[in-house]
Amino acid sequence: MNDKIKELLKNAEQSDAIAKNKWRIENREQLREERKQKLKELMEKDKQKTAVEWQFEQLFNSFEKFNNGEYTFDEYLKRNLEIREQAKEMEKERIETAYNKGTVHGIDYPESTLPLTGEQYYNETYGGGKQ
Repeated sequence: MNDKIKELLKNAEQSDAIAKNKWRIENREQLREERKQKLKELMEKDKQKTAVEWQFEQLFNSFEKFNNGEYTFDEYLKRNLEIREQAKEMEKERIETAYNKGTVHGIDYPESTLPLTGEQYYNETYGGGKQ
């Protein structure tokens, strides 16, 4: 009896493998398209810099220019303040956009249930940049 059960199990495993392979063959184009789309999304996401990454890159470039004599010390300081303010504005926009899309602290909410606008949320949560 054990041999009979083993034979049935072996046949069942083979037919499952055949069914899986058949499904993969039938749906290979769809699977390829899904993989291409996922890769495209990952590559696009990789291109987008956060405000902190952008700020770091800009400050480094500013330091290089100062070090090479392209900026005076006053120009260097002024440029760094401009970079800082722009990075803060970029982060504010990111937060407001995420909130307006219904994402608060990584949790998705229906937009209609959000009590504030993105700008109001930013001002209440982060003090409107007056910190």
